[in-house]
Amino acid sequence: PDLKEIVSLPDFDFRSIKLSKVFEFMISSGLADVQAQLNMTVKSLMESLRLEKTSCPVPETLDDAALKRILRDRGHPATGSRDTLIENYRKPENRCPAMRQHLPQNMHCFFEENC
Repeated sequence: PDLKEIVSLPDFDFRSIKLSKVFEFMISSGLADVQAQLNMTVKSLMESLRLEKTSCPVPETLDDAALKRILRDRGHPATGSRDTLIENYRKPENRCPAMRQHLPQNMHCFFEENC
């Protein structure tokens, strides 16, 4: 297939490319084995991102609704300005205080009750 069928070149923007169209192009161009490898890589990447997003999110990357939800789940105040929400998010918990002291400043992990 012609590349113009996949994307309009004058309006080209990587964010507008649909992965399904790229896969279709690869298959029709005889690159089915590469398409299968790319598909596996994308699935692995998506799973890694999902795990990273749910394990130790950096507070600045969260929107206010997510910050409030996490704070409520942890039993912390979930009101105030964005700066207040981030400050509450960063407050150390009483669990595992020795472990928290040894974490790098840019790590924002939560500890289970039993550490």
